[in-house]
Amino acid sequence: MSDCKQENQLESSKFVMPPASAHVYSCFVKNYTNDAVQCSVYYLGRPNENKFNEVINVTIPSQEEKYFARKMFQPDAPDVNETYDSSRHSYCSWVKIIQKLKIVKTNGKTLEIEHPFDKVHSPIRNWEFHVYTMIPQESAVQALLTLVRAAGYDRIDGLELRTIAKLTRFVMKNKYF
Repeated sequence: MSDCKQENQLESSKFVMPPASAHVYSCFVKNYTNDAVQCSVYYLGRPNENKFNEVINVTIPSQEEKYFARKMFQPDAPDVNETYDSSRHSYCSWVKIIQKLKIVKTNGKTLEIEHPFDKVHSPIRNWEFHVYTMIPQESAVQALLTLVRAAGYDRIDGLELRTIAKLTRFVMKNKYF
């Protein structure tokens, strides 16, 4: 067998580590709005076993933050009155993952994000989620146009301001901010 074939066989048999899971174990929710918000954090225990899931509901006052700690559980631990049986029990602890965040503002608007979360590419603790006050979309477009005109532009990279305004409206209407 030639050296080239042997090298190719060695390369194809190399172990490739799978990517790390993108789990969030604990987080801060920071309320940058002018009003209190209702926050629900959904923890997932062991998949397909709802008995380990948990929901924490809190009110976060304006300009404050709340920390949601890492949650542990022992799914196979013996009950208080049970004798340990190695074929059925384990003292192994598992970590719950944050599956969903739900924020309800005072105006009734609901913001929900679910796993997998943006920009989370590996297991993380103390992840941050920020809640902001939004200005009306049309006011944002007008503010953008005012700023561009004040800077002395009537076009940007060949695009007319009315085209930029249309594109801005499209992005804002088709994304959830």
